[in-house]
Amino acid sequence: MADHPSTIDATTLTPGLKPVLTLTAIVLGVLGSGLILAPQFLAALYGAAVSVSGTSASRTAGAAIFSLGLLAWRSRKQPPATLRSTSLPVLLVWFTLKSIVAYLAVLNGVFNPPVGKTVLFFDVTLAIVYAYYLFNW
Repeated sequence: MADHPSTIDATTLTPGLKPVLTLTAIVLGVLGSGLILAPQFLAALYGAAVSVSGTSASRTAGAAIFSLGLLAWRSRKQPPATLRSTSLPVLLVWFTLKSIVAYLAVLNGVFNPPVGKTVLFFDVTLAIVYAYYLFNW
């Protein structure tokens, strides 16, 4: 009976969630910063074409990704009720949609296969992890 959600301390994170949020924050913070500061380098790493409009779109995406990293970082100290109502759904939707985008990019040859498949694996894994914590916690 101790595992029933109503008996869990409302201020304690489930074991394992804080490291996941920390990893998410670091990866998204680094990726977002890279897209803002060095979009041409990341485009080359991913194997994508470089253009003026692509650079602008990369910087805009970088700002959004960096913001999601900040959300994950700040979420590490939020009570579980707040996480369930805000951060976890946002991160689940992000990684689910990002998985679809990454899959299509790999499928259509937009990304280099090794980099694209690594990104796809990371995105799918985190989508599953955030779904687990949102629906089973």
